[in-house]
Amino acid sequence: MNKYGIFLGCTVPVRAINYEVSFRKICSFFNYDLVDVNDFSCCGYPIKSVNQFTSFVLSARNLALAEKNGINTIITLCNACSEMLTYTNHLMKNNSDVRNEINSKLKEIGYEYNGTINVKHAARFIYEDIGIEKLREKVTRPLTGLKLAAYTGCHYTRPSDIYESFDSPEKPETINKIIKALGAEPIVFENSCCGGGILGMKEETAFKMSNTVLSSIKNNNGD
Repeated sequence: MNKYGIFLGCTVPVRAINYEVSFRKICSFFNYDLVDVNDFSCCGYPIKSVNQFTSFVLSARNLALAEKNGINTIITLCNACSEMLTYTNHLMKNNSDVRNEINSKLKEIGYEYNGTINVKHAARFIYEDIGIEKLREKVTRPLTGLKLAAYTGCHYTRPSDIYESFDSPEKPETINKIIKALGAEPIVFENSCCGGGILGMKEETAFKMSNTVLSSIKNNNGD
């Protein structure tokens, strides 16, 4: 039996608690039990550009902790958490040198990761584990007439090799399929970078990048 652990990360409990509340209700409705691991910590993403190895160790500690708690799949709500945990998991499973180096640091604090965990973004979990057909069957109030723009961002599908190419990195469709299953109409638009990665260095450029996305949504009947 698959045991699912929910990974909230740093941002969701502070700025996006609606994601958590909504996702917990979805899981409860479809009879999926989520495991909360109190000792989960930062995924490591915020310091990846400063010290990559340390970010991997932070990420791998969470994977090892989930493994220690008998969890099979970690479900993330944040794209950055999803990318960081998935990338580290991919490295640990496929590169023995990296795995040994990271595990040598983890052992100093009583952890070791053996590569038994899967990592999935919440949307991918809905798409693959719950499934489109089951989702469609349960709709009692279809969102007919509502237009929705699914902004996946950079890390939902990229880099594609660590995500097993489950969706197109350039034109992702999984969330649009979920939107259609709920009875709404997905808006096709330019799904480019939001600019968040450079917000702290060049705010004006970041805003221009966000505006490109928003303008594309508006110009494609999303007003």
